[in-house]
Amino acid sequence: MTTTYCSDVQLERAGQIRDVLTQIEALQLALDVLLDVPPLPVKTGKRLAKKRVAGAKSIAKQLKKWRSEQDYSLKVAAGMLGVSDATFSHWEHGKSAPNGKNAERVSDLLATL
Repeated sequence: MTTTYCSDVQLERAGQIRDVLTQIEALQLALDVLLDVPPLPVKTGKRLAKKRVAGAKSIAKQLKKWRSEQDYSLKVAAGMLGVSDATFSHWEHGKSAPNGKNAERVSDLLATL
């Protein structure tokens, strides 16, 4: 039996990585709850595509509601999020959904509803 020793730096780094992963999981869960997106199934293919479309449609409804309540033009709303008019339009019509940094921005924006 071999014993492996880790330095204090390696142990500290492993702890930091574990903390970041926990934060990412918590953010993903919060975003899914906020946007009312059902958890993605393990299976892929048509079922997964349908779930993604459903999530995009949910976001679309919320974005339309927000924009109409604020009485913003498409150009103004897109500018507030730092995206093109076309991108915002795709989100608003459920053709695609924001991801990464844009998902965070949209989440923050919709939290005000």
